[in-house]
Amino acid sequence: MHILMSILAAYILLHISMLSVWADEGEFIPKDVTRETLANPEELSRIQKPGEVFFQEEFESSDSLQKWFNRLGEEKGLTQIVIDSNLAHSGNGVLQLRTEDKSGES
Repeated sequence: MHILMSILAAYILLHISMLSVWADEGEFIPKDVTRETLANPEELSRIQKPGEVFFQEEFESSDSLQKWFNRLGEEKGLTQIVIDSNLAHSGNGVLQLRTEDKSGES
């Protein structure tokens, strides 16, 4: 019982100290950095450079999903690869994700 009371007391003190820190920081006010970024040529140049591609899957074959570990919905046809160049922005395949109609229930 003594250990439980000590843990509870430590939790309460931690919670109170966190509240006081948040109160000292004042109200959070979002800042629109768009103007600042556009006015700074160096920063603008930095964010306009193409990033590094560290993963790419083009879903060009029906076995593309086999590379994925968690394929929820595949057995019900909710997750599937569709080979149709009319649907793809480029290439021939797309990943199609659908959900079940549960009438608003989770």
